[in-house]
Amino acid sequence: MKIIIPIRPRTFSEFKTLVQRVNSRADVIEVWLDHVKNSFFKDFKNSSPDCGFLGVCKMPDERGNFSGTQIERIKILQKFLEAGGSAQRGRIDPPSPR
Repeated sequence: MKIIIPIRPRTFSEFKTLVQRVNSRADVIEVWLDHVKNSFFKDFKNSSPDCGFLGVCKMPDERGNFSGTQIERIKILQKFLEAGGSAQRGRIDPPSPR
């Protein structure tokens, strides 16, 4: 069984602090990309992570804060992949009305 711990950084500095806190307990760190700045991806690419990183970009109905378009969401995940992370797309289509 793998232990996955989620973190919600806004900056790369905050990312490093959160990773230091949970790294020894996690096999994979789930990085919520909802708030990160563009500079995060450049800094992430130049880091040497000790464990796996799974990027997610969640919308408010998924307890996230991303409010852009689906194209923007995919671009964020692509940047994370290009920087060396892994991605979990989550649900792309909006939920159907009840």
